[in-house]
Amino acid sequence: MSRNQPCFCGSGLKTKKCHPDIESNSAFANLIRLYKDVDTAIADKAGSVKCRKGCYFCCHEHFNISPIEFYYIMYNIYKRDGMDKVLELTEKGYKFWNDFKAKYPEDAANLEANATGRNFHEKGAARLFMGIEDDRKRFSETPCIFLDDETKSCSIYEFRPFICRVFGVGYTIKMDIPFGLCELIQDGLEYQKEMVDLTDYRDREVSLTVVPVKDFGVVLERGYPFFYFFKIQYGKIDVTLKKIDEYKKFSHSEVISMKIQRMLK
Repeated sequence: MSRNQPCFCGSGLKTKKCHPDIESNSAFANLIRLYKDVDTAIADKAGSVKCRKGCYFCCHEHFNISPIEFYYIMYNIYKRDGMDKVLELTEKGYKFWNDFKAKYPEDAANLEANATGRNFHEKGAARLFMGIEDDRKRFSETPCIFLDDETKSCSIYEFRPFICRVFGVGYTIKMDIPFGLCELIQDGLEYQKEMVDLTDYRDREVSLTVVPVKDFGVVLERGYPFFYFFKIQYGKIDVTLKKIDEYKKFSHSEVISMKIQRMLK
C-alpha cells in the first residue's frame, strides 16, 4: 500500500502518518481492525452499563490474553516509551511471576506445562488452556502492572486487549445460567440486558487463538495471564522484537506457520 493512501485502520490519515510500519493484511492490522469495530459497536449501542471510568476492580484479576495481543502491547510500548520501559515492565512482570509461583506452585506448573498437541477436551488439558480457574487465585492483591499507580487508570488503554475492551460492557456468548460478573455486579444474568451484544464478533475473537495454518491444519495458540508472558519474554527481548516484526509484516496464519517450522527444526 502506498504511504500516501488512507491508512487501513480507517482513521482517515495517510498511511505514513498513522501505521507506516504495519502491512495492511498483517496480523496486527487485522487486530487493529477488530479493536476498532468492537469499540465502535460498544460506543453505538452501550446503554446503562454499570462499568465506569474510575473502577478498576477487574484489574486485580488474572485474565488470559492471546500471544498476538501481548506482542501488540509490547510493540506499542516500545514505540511510545522506548526499550527502557519495555525492560522495566519485563522486570516487574517477571517478579510478579516469581511471587505467583512461590504462592501457587501447582498453578504455576500448569502454566509452564507444554500443551502443544494436547486435545482441549482431554482430561486435565482444559486447565492448561484456561489457566487459573480457582476464583481465590484469579484475584490478586497486586493489580495488573499496566494500572497506573497514581491515576488508577489503564496505561495501555488505547491498545488494551479484547477482554479488557468488552468485560462488563459487552458479551460474545450470552449466558443462560446465573453468574456473577464481578464482585460489584453479582446478578450477571439480569445485567446482560444492559450489555452490548457482540455475538457478531465471536468468530474474530476466537481467531486470536484458533488459527488455520496451511499444511498444519487448525492451530490453537495458548493464552496466558500478562505476568506469564513476561516470564516467557524475560532475557529474550531480541526474540520479542523478532516476533513483533513478523506480526507487523505477515498474516496470523503465516506467523504461526513460521513458529511451527522453527519448532520442527
